[in-house]
Amino acid sequence: MGTELDRDQVRSLAELARLDPSPADEGRILTHLRRILEYVSKLEELETSSAPPSSSVLRPIQHFRKDGTEKSLPAGDSVAPAPDREGHYFRVPRVID
Repeated sequence: MGTELDRDQVRSLAELARLDPSPADEGRILTHLRRILEYVSKLEELETSSAPPSSSVLRPIQHFRKDGTEKSLPAGDSVAPAPDREGHYFRVPRVID
């Protein structure tokens, strides 16, 4: 993987990301992107043929909680901080006619 980027490529990437960096920011972005690409090329040198495929570097851990019921918040308390409400319901602008 080549690490030779230039400002035109940074501008093109910025345009795709809908960003408008200043010339000073372009220089910083260019420096950071070059460092990232250099690191990726170092990673490409690693021997990984004996490593099994994985979707994560962490071992999956299942966290289960005890299934049970708990007391819920009273309806009046849940809508109390709402800026607009009607009874025990949130009132929102109509979005479908």
